Amino acid sequence: MLQRMSPPQGVLTLRNATLKRVHPSVGGKQGAVLETASSREQWLGLRLGLALTLTLTLTLTLTLTR
Repeated sequence: MLQRMSPPQGVLTLRNATLKRVHPSVGGKQGAVLETASSREQWLGLRLGLALTLTLTLTLTLTLTR
């Protein structure tokens, strides 16, 4: 399981083959399923996308707070 939190996007969780987002604006505590991978390649894409989302969020946050 991979989990990333960013204030603008909420919590993104990749568990098994499902990418889920939990944020008050999208389904409250239940969250919303964003995508489900049906192959290894799709799963790797979701994992890479989740890592890039975190990197971009941290970069923007650090840049804006300096």
